[in-house]
Amino acid sequence: MPPRAVNAQALQATRKALQLDDLLAEAQALMGALRASEFDWKGAELEFGRASELDPRSGDVARWHEHYYLGPMKRLDGAVAAYLRAVEMDPLSPSLQAQLGYSYCVKREWGRALEHCRTALELDPQGWAYMLLGSCYFHIGKHDDAIRAMETLAQLQGRCSLALGGLGWAYASTGRTGEALKVLEELQERAQKQYTPSFSFAVVYSGLGEMDKAFD
Repeated sequence: MPPRAVNAQALQATRKALQLDDLLAEAQALMGALRASEFDWKGAELEFGRASELDPRSGDVARWHEHYYLGPMKRLDGAVAAYLRAVEMDPLSPSLQAQLGYSYCVKREWGRALEHCRTALELDPQGWAYMLLGSCYFHIGKHDDAIRAMETLAQLQGRCSLALGGLGWAYASTGRTGEALKVLEELQERAQKQYTPSFSFAVVYSGLGEMDKAFD
């Protein structure tokens, strides 16, 4: 479904949740995420602040706070701190380990990013952390390892659109242009039949250096 349609349903459900329990931290954090998706940063800050006050130990609140607000606002130290707290409370969560790795990736701290990425994959060998693993390998110059990680992700995720975007980016960024263009064709064929995220196209075009198309 298109994000705008999804967000309308999510807003309705989140409002209902808060009507039933206005002390539910996760619902408050979801409201913050929805505010952020509309670029209402002040509103998002208020919602996430209240969510954190309601339950400072919630891993979900920390995850959404970082992903939807702290990261976009470039408050990277705050994002890492939020995830460190969350991981301390739930060290066996593969998604939290991966998200902490992603925060280090955004800070260009590749060694720490790889450490948490590998931990995430130990906890969930089928997980999306392969996307992060591929990105880290690329940025430290291990291009073959980066492509293998993205190919593994695409296989595990049934060549879904987001996994294909990562794979196409890896091919394009390492000079395997022909294979990147084949991924683009696969995405374009899929878009004729079902909703396909624009993000998947954008990352492939960015890898190809076609920045105007990526921004479009």
